Amino acid sequence: MDMSGKTDKGILLVVSGPSGAGKGTICSAIRELYPDLHYSVSMTTREPRKCEVEGESYFFRTKEQFEQLIKEDAFLEYAKVYDNYYGTPKKYVLDLIDKGQSVLLEIDIQGAMQVKKRYPTGVFIYIVPPSLNVLSGRLHNRGTDSEEVIQKRLAQITSELAMAHQYDYIVVNISEGINKPWSIMGRCSNVYISDSGDYIENCRFNNLKRYFIESGKEAIVDRMMRINLKMKDTMDEGFLKRIMYTDAYGYVSSLLDMV
Repeated sequence: MDMSGKTDKGILLVVSGPSGAGKGTICSAIRELYPDLHYSVSMTTREPRKCEVEGESYFFRTKEQFEQLIKEDAFLEYAKVYDNYYGTPKKYVLDLIDKGQSVLLEIDIQGAMQVKKRYPTGVFIYIVPPSLNVLSGRLHNRGTDSEEVIQKRLAQITSELAMAHQYDYIVVNISEGINKPWSIMGRCSNVYISDSGDYIENCRFNNLKRYFIESGKEAIVDRMMRINLKMKDTMDEGFLKRIMYTDAYGYVSSLLDMV
């Protein structure tokens, strides 16, 4: 609540990414860290998967029911993906934000672009895997889709990446994808590492630096830059511009070409 007595609006956090990128796992971790963050449940016409619960995983509706709601302008966004509709109930989300409560949306890229047009002040994050091979492996190991559907999902990522630059942040979800992240770090112009001034964190930084030197990865050490994220106002203008104008699309495209 500000000085005038008005309640500050909540934040709309939008997370997208190709199926198998790990966005569901990441969103679950965010919800555990921030239990007060509201998770917006989407509506869909696809069949429920095992362990999915009505009203918690999705609101499951028929195609006819969904199309009637479209006519009633009941969605903040909706899209047709892989022959099924997905949509976000509009009133529920906007009411929460107006009350000062933040909302997390886990939606596809088509829906995210609709939301950005209607609510450009949201925070938009796109999740990608470290390579197409990793993505294919995750989809096959999940065991929930047919081979035809998996191939559709893999083909779709190319067109999705053409819009990825419209997101505020692009996150490469390494997880189990590669044995070590050094191959990705070695392809970055700069490697930014947080610096809170904490003694333990300083020791970890020095240990990491020593490891790179001893293992013949001095090139990464030369690119390492420490950032005090809590002291943004002290960053020089040139540093901020280098971050703001990074060609994220080109970088992520190169990562997805890795095999």
